[in-house]
Amino acid sequence: LGMGLDEAQLAAQGATSPEAFALYLQGVGLLERPSTPASVAAAQDLFEQAQAIDPRSPFVQAHLATTFLRRHGLDDDPIWLGRAEGAARRALDLAGDDRPQAAARAWSALAGVALSTGRYTEAVGMARRAVVAAPRSEDARRMLGRALLADGRVADAEGEFREAVRLRPGAWTAHTALGVFLREIGRADEAADAFREVVRLTPENDQAYFNLGAALYDLGEAEGAIEQFERSIELRPSAVALGNLGGAYYQTGRY
Repeated sequence: LGMGLDEAQLAAQGATSPEAFALYLQGVGLLERPSTPASVAAAQDLFEQAQAIDPRSPFVQAHLATTFLRRHGLDDDPIWLGRAEGAARRALDLAGDDRPQAAARAWSALAGVALSTGRYTEAVGMARRAVVAAPRSEDARRMLGRALLADGRVADAEGEFREAVRLRPGAWTAHTALGVFLREIGRADEAADAFREVVRLTPENDQAYFNLGAALYDLGEAEGAIEQFERSIELRPSAVALGNLGGAYYQTGRY
């Protein structure tokens, strides 16, 4: 590592190998960035290398579960849900009562699996366990918000999304989740403000511009939406952004 980590510091993270811990940290860094197929695959590779060296780290297993969920979000292949659940269960077994942060991430991953398979009430229970394990976890609060929204509990969901922002105001993920929620319940003006903050925090995030463009389009600001969709496509072309850009061009008579 080149950081002089001693055995006590490694043990606090549930790690036994400096080499595995270095790989784990690199993987965490990739997951903190906006997800692309390449970045998520690279994170998976790093975590799997760390797992091969240190198979009993609950943090590696929990982040593997998160990575598999991200892969499912990108390609919708159900194989990733099974792998996410397996890694999360292993993380819980390894974390025990001593490493609540790892347990919280594992419960969040299990809640994500439940959400993806339509088990909304079950997802709420799992996400609540994540929050109990780590009350200051922005990730756990976001997942609980998503689960509550899916379960039809809109006011409670908003409280969790806003708490995630309060806990980590510099986290683009928290502002994105809040913006997506606000747009979904028809508050596009507030959603646009949230997405503007995401753009400020992550100016190379193509999804941030796409989300802002979608909110502006909802508000009837087609020209502003076009500007955001074009910026998103410049960074990373996607079918959905191109489709929305075509719709915005049509709306403004640019046939």
